[in-house]
Amino acid sequence: VLGRLLEVVTGLPLDDLLAQEVFGPLGMVDSGFHVSHDKLGRFAALYEVDEEESDAAAAASEDRRRFERHHTNAATAASATSTASAATASAAIASAAASAP
Repeated sequence: VLGRLLEVVTGLPLDDLLAQEVFGPLGMVDSGFHVSHDKLGRFAALYEVDEEESDAAAAASEDRRRFERHHTNAATAASATSTASAATASAAIASAAASAP
């Protein structure tokens, strides 16, 4: 919507407006909406996804998530256990100190 508004206000197509007002002053000579035929050789190659490799990557990713979840849960449980043990020990010491003559 903003691009169309700029076109109406300036009377220029958006690609010409950006080239004149943004890309040109910044020295961005290769920026724009289209790649010219003489520069296609510099354009990035496109690759297709191999479904078998994609499935293997997804399985490995799920294995890693399970591993991390297990170790995170184990660390949380260990932390909770050590906190509970420390609280129990503190309570026992306080109780013993209170009942001492």
